[in-house]
Amino acid sequence: MKFSKYWYKETQLAKSQRNNEYNLSCWAGSEISTEDAQKKAHLKIQNWIARLAQGQSIAEYDYQNQHGEIREELLEEIYNQEQQLIAVISRNRYGALILNTDAVVIVDVDIPDKTLKEIFLGWFGKKTDKKAQTLTKIRVCYQRYTQLNFVIYQTYAGFRIIVTGYQHAPTTEPITVLFDDLQADPLYGYLCRAQGCFRARLTPKPWRCHSPLPPFRFPRLESFQQNAFDRWQRQYEAESKKYAVCYKLEQLGQHLISTDIQNIIILHDSYALKSDLPLA
Repeated sequence: MKFSKYWYKETQLAKSQRNNEYNLSCWAGSEISTEDAQKKAHLKIQNWIARLAQGQSIAEYDYQNQHGEIREELLEEIYNQEQQLIAVISRNRYGALILNTDAVVIVDVDIPDKTLKEIFLGWFGKKTDKKAQTLTKIRVCYQRYTQLNFVIYQTYAGFRIIVTGYQHAPTTEPITVLFDDLQADPLYGYLCRAQGCFRARLTPKPWRCHSPLPPFRFPRLESFQQNAFDRWQRQYEAESKKYAVCYKLEQLGQHLISTDIQNIIILHDSYALKSDLPLA
C-alpha cells in the first residue's frame, strides 16, 4: 500500500514554449518526513517546468506517472496480531471513508448502462433487468474460481465482491484476469494498480446523501480551511447515517479464511452495511 503521512506543496513561476507565464503548484508526499516530501515536490515541479518549456502536456504526464501517489488523508492503520499492517482507512477527495488493503481482493463491478436498443424495446414493454443480468454473470464467473470465496454485496451502482483465498497484488496477471472476467470498473482497477492495494468505499458519496462536497481538499494548511472542513464533516456524518453503502447478498463458496481477512470483512461490514437504509 502506498500512503504518505507527510505532504508538501511547492509553487514556482514557469514559461511555456511560447513564452507564456504560468504559476505552477504541485503536491508531493512522503512516508518519511516533510523534508523528504519537499524534495520530491521540488523535483516534480522542475520536471513540469522542463516539460512546459518543451511544449509538452503537464496534466497528462502527471496523471499517468503519479506512481501511486494518491493524496488522501490517512485516518487509521489496522495491524494484525503480528503487528503487520493489513489495512488503512483514508478519506478520499470528496470526503468519503475508504478501506484500503492488500490482504484481501476487492472487486468493484458496475451495472452497465442500457443500450439504445434496450431503451427502445423498453418503450414496448420489453424491459431488461441489467442488475439481474450482471449478478448472473458474476455467478457464472465464479464457476471458474470455485477454489475461492466470492462474498457479493449490492452497491448503489452495481456490486462489490470480496474475494478470499487469492493472495495476489493488484498489478499481477491473475488479478488482471480476474478483473477482466468479472468486468470490473476500469477506473477502480487503475486506482488499485496505482496504489498497490484494493479499495472499498465505507461511507456514502456526499451528493447521494444530500451533502455538499468538502470545502477544502487535504492537506488543509490554514486554520480557516480546517474549521470549514470540520463544519462540513459534522453535516456529512449526520446525513450519511441515514444511508447504507451496500447490502450483503450472498457468499459463493464456503472455504476457510484467515483471521486477518475475517477481521477486514468485519471492519468493512461494520461501516458499510445498514440493511434497513437506502443505498448511497
